[in-house]
Amino acid sequence: MTDIFVFGYGSLLDQQDAERTVSDIEYLYNALLPSHKVACTRSSKTRDGGVADVVPHDECDVWGAVYRVNEAGLRSLDNREGVQNQIYCRNTMTVFRDGDKNKPVKVEVYTVVNKSKHPIPCTNEYRDLILRGAEDRHLPDDYIRLLRSDLKVHTLDHNGYAR
Repeated sequence: MTDIFVFGYGSLLDQQDAERTVSDIEYLYNALLPSHKVACTRSSKTRDGGVADVVPHDECDVWGAVYRVNEAGLRSLDNREGVQNQIYCRNTMTVFRDGDKNKPVKVEVYTVVNKSKHPIPCTNEYRDLILRGAEDRHLPDDYIRLLRSDLKVHTLDHNGYAR
């Protein structure tokens, strides 16, 4: 059995949300993905709004959690992220354990295939899920504040529809 390392930066930061897909997913440590930014670049019917992606950005870094899964767990994550339908794809990237540039780790990172050119607002529930995961993982306070301001939530018009 081969151990596979996966980097969670969005809803996978939340342990309960991760375990609903892979019951034996194992959190290992936090890590930093350099030169990227979290953005909602895809709309999801399941989440009823924008969903997280990482996009290249020279002036930003993404903090997240590294998990260990087995091959069956990776297949479950692929199914959750819609890899077979080309919704997300899995990329091997280098992250740095605890943000230490002397501790590189190769991980699998899910990224959106067909990215919107403009950010797609997410729901309060989805944003709170990501923020709760970031807080539970004790990601840096400055990073959590950045997430809080960057993850735009859609507002509802007087009829209750997203605008």
